[in-house]
Amino acid sequence: MAHLKTDQTPWKVIPLEFCTVSFYEHWVWTQFPDGEGYGGFPDYEPERPYWPNFTEDYKAAAKFVGEVDPIVYCLVHDFLHSLVAERVLGEPSQTLWCLAHGLPTHPLNAHEEALTMAVHRHINGARIFATGQNIDWIKIRSDAKKLLT
Repeated sequence: MAHLKTDQTPWKVIPLEFCTVSFYEHWVWTQFPDGEGYGGFPDYEPERPYWPNFTEDYKAAAKFVGEVDPIVYCLVHDFLHSLVAERVLGEPSQTLWCLAHGLPTHPLNAHEEALTMAVHRHINGARIFATGQNIDWIKIRSDAKKLLT
């Protein structure tokens, strides 16, 4: 279980249906209505675990979705987990919910991760090839951009 303990003030807060996402300088916090939350931050080099020493894999993931800055990748990625789960499944992000509540993630959470990465690429200009009945990917992209602005 995780509770937010910080004296930092978020520079942006986005309320969603199943959670609130708060953005800080180098990390992001997803707060669920039951009081539990999860803080996302970039993967750092083990011997230098602080900004700006991102792992090569983390920098590659940022580049893959079209982000130049790994911090931006981190912030947008965690937000998109919640937005995609809300808009596509009508539920909170199962990945972030499990992390916030100290539960093991289910193997199917890999699907949420893949879809989150696809949508992240999509908001940065790539075509999305995910399909689903009545899913308006253009609107999801537009809404994400508006909320993140």
